[in-house]
Amino acid sequence: MGFTEQQERLVKESWEVMKLNISDLSLRFFTTILEIAPAAKGMFSFLKDSDEIPQNNPKLKAHAVKVFKMTCEAALQLYEKGKIVITDSTLKNLGSVHLKKGIIDPHFEIVKEALLRTVKHAIGEKWNEEMSIAWGVAYDELAAAIKAEMRAQEAALVKESWEVMKQNIPEFSLSFFTTILEIAPAAKGMFSFLKNSNEIPQNNPKLKAHAVKVFKLTCESAVQLHENGKLELPESTLKNLGYVHLQKGILAPHFEIVKEALLRTIKGALGEKWNEEMCNAWGEAYDRLAAAIKAEMRAQQEALVKESWETMKEDIPGFSLKFFTTILEIAPAAKGLFSFLKDSNEVPQNNPKLKAHAVKVFKLTCESAIQLREKGEIVLPESTLKHLGSVHLSKGVIDAHFEVVKEALLRTVKEAAKLQLLLTYCGIIKLTKNLIGLFDHRGFF
Repeated sequence: MGFTEQQERLVKESWEVMKLNISDLSLRFFTTILEIAPAAKGMFSFLKDSDEIPQNNPKLKAHAVKVFKMTCEAALQLYEKGKIVITDSTLKNLGSVHLKKGIIDPHFEIVKEALLRTVKHAIGEKWNEEMSIAWGVAYDELAAAIKAEMRAQEAALVKESWEVMKQNIPEFSLSFFTTILEIAPAAKGMFSFLKNSNEIPQNNPKLKAHAVKVFKLTCESAVQLHENGKLELPESTLKNLGYVHLQKGILAPHFEIVKEALLRTIKGALGEKWNEEMCNAWGEAYDRLAAAIKAEMRAQQEALVKESWETMKEDIPGFSLKFFTTILEIAPAAKGLFSFLKDSNEVPQNNPKLKAHAVKVFKLTCESAIQLREKGEIVLPESTLKHLGSVHLSKGVIDAHFEVVKEALLRTVKEAAKLQLLLTYCGIIKLTKNLIGLFDHRGFF
């Protein structure tokens, strides 16, 4: 990476100033970290169980000087030699310590911000945008070196532990799944081969086979992630994982249960070899696998919402009316919430005001769902949102009412899905008839 002479000069110049007051600036650096992220206190053994003011803690002072000096000197090395020169043992130790503490990217960004604030304070009026960029680039290079070492150590830990577990996959797979059921007994209902069975799970051959499949995929994915830096699952496998998890209604807490079961299983398999670094290495790998499955689930959800909306758009008046009449079927008293219904004896389906209102509400609801899936948020004009809030407030709408509307919406979409399926089958039948006609015309039958 190339650096300008100006950047080198700025870092050297500022470091010469800071060297005159390392103790105070080191302490300022660390107290700034704690100001930005108070929870970071728990990462330091000499702080987490202490009520002492951090500034008065002698161990903090000593640690602060060590870290601040190393960071600043690494920045200087980078500009003088074009690379950060840290002994292999120091880098390995940094990687190990950061791994053990569960340090992730946001933590590095907090330290960077604290460093820049400290240098700015030390330099005073000489501080400028160029100085900020020069120190920022240097810190990023140091952070990248530490992260690379962390990744190398994580890969080694995961690979080493997987080699141990591969010796007895059936046993550890079964332990993994029975641990899931210990943590969350209700999870039994998610597996067709368990939910209606009184058999002890450990004796269930289908559970054993499924457990091996899932455990192997999880562990091999973890090894891939640490070796290659990415998850290498066939697209069909990832799509199937997304589909199955979506069908089962899997949510974020379910992934956390599986993660806990995985870590307990590996801990049991490794015995004394298990440590904090191993836990973090496997935890990170699992999180990345879970993130890939969640992303696929979101993509499939988006496709399902879009697909069903395309069907419903073909007959918005019909589906809108179905939506509103379903609300009234579920909660007949809701009729009193609508001025155009409460004093009318007219059949709701024949009420023109209801029809117009139904279209407006149904379209807004469905289009918001599409927005949410496409953009990750609902984008409504502020005036529309204020109006919706005002109207719902004036009508005394409460949580229970929202649940009624949700149920009506889902029933309506279900009807649309049935229609979509029917249209699909009709299309297949039509195609089949055409093919038969073609074969018949050519004399094949």
